[in-house]
Amino acid sequence: MVILWSDYFMLMLYNAGSIGVNNGYPANMNLETSCGLRAAMCCFADDSRGDGFAAHGDPVTDVCRHDLAASPQSNHIAKGWSVFPGEEAPAHCVGFAWKDGEEGLLGNMLFDVSLGATARKGYRANVPGAPMCGCVEHMPVVERAACRTASVKGAVSYSFTYDPDGGDVRASNSAEVVYADCEGGRDLKAQYVANQDGDAERAALIDGHLVGEGGCAADVEDYLNEVQIMGKGESQRYLFPDAARWSDLVVGEGSDFQPPMIDQVASDGHFRGLIGAGCPSPDGGARHCIVRRTCASCTAESHRDIYYQRVTTLPPPGADHGAGERYFLDLFMNEWTDDMNDMEAGDFALYSSYEDALEGTNAWKYCNYNYSGVGFPFNCGPLSAVDYQWNAYTQHKNSGYANHHGFYVEKP
Repeated sequence: MVILWSDYFMLMLYNAGSIGVNNGYPANMNLETSCGLRAAMCCFADDSRGDGFAAHGDPVTDVCRHDLAASPQSNHIAKGWSVFPGEEAPAHCVGFAWKDGEEGLLGNMLFDVSLGATARKGYRANVPGAPMCGCVEHMPVVERAACRTASVKGAVSYSFTYDPDGGDVRASNSAEVVYADCEGGRDLKAQYVANQDGDAERAALIDGHLVGEGGCAADVEDYLNEVQIMGKGESQRYLFPDAARWSDLVVGEGSDFQPPMIDQVASDGHFRGLIGAGCPSPDGGARHCIVRRTCASCTAESHRDIYYQRVTTLPPPGADHGAGERYFLDLFMNEWTDDMNDMEAGDFALYSSYEDALEGTNAWKYCNYNYSGVGFPFNCGPLSAVDYQWNAYTQHKNSGYANHHGFYVEKP
């Protein structure tokens, strides 16, 4: 039988209890917003039969750490982190990876590595604070994971029945699905890399989730020193924009605290004036000046320094969105929307460096919008969705990781 991915029913239940959310979490199973790497994994902390992972020939792995904000439905904690230094009970992790267009058997593969493993081998219990299964972006960082795959033997047959009383048409499918270890004995990391077809930049994204044999010690040390324990002026994560090239701090929070002007119209006008000051383009013409956000507390390295290049004309100022008005500064602070601000439509581009922004090279490829109360850049990322790196000043203040950030504008 072909099994559906569990995302959709879970998503319906979650959204039924949420206000103003069209496609919210559970993040660990959300294919649309939280599975950009196209890989999923289950991690088991023990087994109910007591015969151990080795009895089934399954490798164990060391668990390095877990970002608690990546799985709030599992730990009921909005934000935090846990590390697992030294020796602890062994865990077994197993997963699968796929390419775009290969989603047909995702539900089967998830069943094989989750409930299937529990039924066949007695595996159960999650890593503390983490979901038992999910997209790798929402699972603990571990050294390695086994790899499984699924394929259909023969053809899929479908049958349909009609209920004349209720008027319903019911459909079912039948197929012989074959489960196996990944080709050539590949582990999950090797399979993920093979799926990228030589794209080294994308292949390297898995390194932050599967760190390799013996890699936990260095990973945890780097995480504690560079991600969580910071002193301004001591950590390289604090950036100090050159005053000759960048404006004074426009607005910011935390270590870069700078409130906007009390008068929203004046504050927005000041911001617009900086953007429209006439910065030169490489061909000698004029363009909008670049907006820059630095973020020392962002956990994703890609989001510690972002450059927004506006391409189309800024919408007129005001609060009447139906008339095409928008306070542009609030777009960055609290309401990151695609209304007159759509990357795919060509309104703007995002970059990871000033040089790329000037040359128009290596622009980010993914952006999403419209989560009420969440500001720049929601889950936008260089290649796929990156969660919790956004800032907010009102409704969701301190819910994301961008609690120490500041906005600047390029000088002409």
